[in-house]
Amino acid sequence: MSNRSAIKKQLENIIEEKKMYPVYQPIVSLKNGELLGYEALSRISLKPCSFNVEEMFSYAEEFQCLWNLEYICRKKVLKEAKDKIGQKKLFLNVDPNVFNDERFKAGMTLNYLKRYNISPGNIVFEVCERSDIREINLFQRAVNHYEKQNYQIAIDDFGKGYANFNRIFFLGGCGYAGCSGLAAAIAKGEAPVGQCPVGGDPVAAKVGEIMGVSAGASVKKVAFVKCAGTCEKANQDYEYTGLEDCAAMAFVPNGGPKSCNYGCLGYGNCVKACPFDSIHIVNGIAKVDAKTCKACGKCVAACPKNLIELVPYEAMHLVQCSSKDKGKDVMSACSVGCIGCHLCEKNCPSDAIHVVDNVAYIDQEKCTGCGICAEKCPKKIIL
Repeated sequence: MSNRSAIKKQLENIIEEKKMYPVYQPIVSLKNGELLGYEALSRISLKPCSFNVEEMFSYAEEFQCLWNLEYICRKKVLKEAKDKIGQKKLFLNVDPNVFNDERFKAGMTLNYLKRYNISPGNIVFEVCERSDIREINLFQRAVNHYEKQNYQIAIDDFGKGYANFNRIFFLGGCGYAGCSGLAAAIAKGEAPVGQCPVGGDPVAAKVGEIMGVSAGASVKKVAFVKCAGTCEKANQDYEYTGLEDCAAMAFVPNGGPKSCNYGCLGYGNCVKACPFDSIHIVNGIAKVDAKTCKACGKCVAACPKNLIELVPYEAMHLVQCSSKDKGKDVMSACSVGCIGCHLCEKNCPSDAIHVVDNVAYIDQEKCTGCGICAEKCPKKIIL
């Protein structure tokens, strides 16, 4: 039997006979020594065995049984954890490459948490990289998957091997070249401690504590798409069957098939750019899920039409149009576009809305949320 065959056979025995057991490594605060929780680690009970735990997971990926191995480890860890961790945090390692396995089952962890009466709020998934991730989107998918289920996320062994700064650069949106760039700017006093849009107030407070300054209150923001021209509402000049890429529309007649040259093209460059799966194409236009959007700004940068902007999460009213055409031309292209009639501007008691270049714009600092502008708008384009 060849060495590779022997390794595969041992791995199959470990999985089939469940020859693994969990250990729980205490995690303590470097600040005050407080016990924060336990990191669950798997150990091999098969004797003899020609590889260690780290190698075992690498071989599992190579032999396409990573999910089977992760499943058994996770099940054993959670079953025994219920009597060990109490109300402390339980840190679970997960390899993003498991998402490549067709047998991957979403929701498995949550089912076992319910069975063993463990709160999801006590679970922290450590996204680890035992080997290089071939696509950064896979790493993002892992983070998004667990974040949507309200688990906490950490990066395992940060700074070691592949788990380094290039794995968190995609959070972005702060105006600096990744987290290290922002950290350096904050340390030099060139950026405020609340500059990170993804971390928000909690991160700002912690950074402020380290820097010895007050973080102050920040305004939570969310991406907003200034277009309501859905398939039914926006006209098309022709049928397009080429490359579905928004940036590529600059090289086709009239900048794309839509009659409105300012409208959303609907080919999803913003969707591809979003690391949080918070924006999708719905009925021909981009729609943002405000609850999951982190205001990272990736979609803003990806949109060639400059249709997306970051607005206050609490904004009461927004204009869902960007067309700078005159009213007559707007109406021939889209049934809901702003026609620049000035009714909103004339009736706003706070002088918060003005028509600039034929399209209404709201000054959120002046807006009181009275709703008169939305009421008076004949196109109902003001949300």
